[in-house]
Amino acid sequence: MRRPPPLPLPGFATGLLDRCVDRVLAAPGKDRTRGFLARCRPETARVHAIWDELRGGQPVPLRAALDPQALKPYLPGIVIVGVQRDPVDFYYRLIGTLAVTARGGDDTWLRVADAYFAPSMENTIGNYEYVRRSGGTLYIADPAMPERSRLTPAEVLFLPFSLRGDGVDRILAYGHYREIARADPYRTN
Repeated sequence: MRRPPPLPLPGFATGLLDRCVDRVLAAPGKDRTRGFLARCRPETARVHAIWDELRGGQPVPLRAALDPQALKPYLPGIVIVGVQRDPVDFYYRLIGTLAVTARGGDDTWLRVADAYFAPSMENTIGNYEYVRRSGGTLYIADPAMPERSRLTPAEVLFLPFSLRGDGVDRILAYGHYREIARADPYRTN
């Protein structure tokens, strides 16, 4: 299967893109993942390893091969996005508890364009569209996020899945979350 060329990610300045994003095509037999695996958190590397095992030499694993028990320790940080093909659209199918807390609510079954959790809709859709079109993974370290919560992802890994083996139908996004300190506007010292 011939892959389309990588898409530019809307909303990212080129310098920022070069520093914080690794686009890894899922070509069987070619390990292009060493770059981000060498610097990501162990939990993120483990989620990638589970996905890589499921591929079994194929570019994209089947969703049916995914056993939620294998991801149990990581479920709170997982978001699964459904991909509608014609017309192309993205919607949230599952949102883990840490992601719900960070967002301030459960956006399950809402369109990504209507309930994104990032600085811009274009940025969010661009990430999912890249994974959908390329069939590759996308890793973003220290993503810029809106200041809605004291909880924010320290890194996000996007992983493609297929329902029938004929394209990307689901995207699993794993966020490793951290608590961030913010000044309390009501506190006086």
